[in-house]
Amino acid sequence: MDIAEPISGTHRDTVARRVVRLARAGDLRARRVTLWGRPGVVPDRTAVVTPHRDADGALDVADLAAQVYALAHECPSVTGTYTGGCWVSADGTGHLVFADVWSRGDDENHDDEIHGDENNDDDEVPDGR
Repeated sequence: MDIAEPISGTHRDTVARRVVRLARAGDLRARRVTLWGRPGVVPDRTAVVTPHRDADGALDVADLAAQVYALAHECPSVTGTYTGGCWVSADGTGHLVFADVWSRGDDENHDDEIHGDENNDDDEVPDGR
């Protein structure tokens, strides 16, 4: 069995870009994603995300990014679907994630510019985990 390598990080956008980049490169396996929290403040969140194709057979980038976004904000879809980046969470709130945010290619450092982390140390595991 060929198991996809898990992805983890502290920034939602960086993790989403990595997942999308791998799917665009042809790796359409489900994979475990962990968003590191802050001890005592925000818990770590882990889920399995799965790339899907749209009706035309193209990778549904918004669907994949929405899965990571839902994990980050603890608002999973009540139906388990994120087609086109749209879903409804358990409290009845509708959500939409736009694909263009994660469609800028391989520029992982873009998030670090936004979040002020010019060293791109997102791969460091906090607190020695």
